[in-house]
Amino acid sequence: MKNGKTYELTLYNGQTVEGICSKITENSIYLKTNENIVAFPKEKVSSLKRRKTNFVALVGGIALVTAGTIFLINNSEEKAIPFQIAD
Repeated sequence: MKNGKTYELTLYNGQTVEGICSKITENSIYLKTNENIVAFPKEKVSSLKRRKTNFVALVGGIALVTAGTIFLINNSEEKAIPFQIAD
């Protein structure tokens, strides 16, 4: 584990928590979740995995937004304002 990286922690009771690693001690793991730092005893943690950014999904989302914006601009009419501005 590295400080500042995002992890998903699963406890033995089945609860999962996602947060940013704040600190690791001999007995506990500290995660920052919703602006709070929560300590989890290592003996209650069943699994721990690193959460990485999915770059394929990120690039796909950006491409979709860009294509939608271009489509809206190309199909918009010149008369965008339905009323006439007085001279």
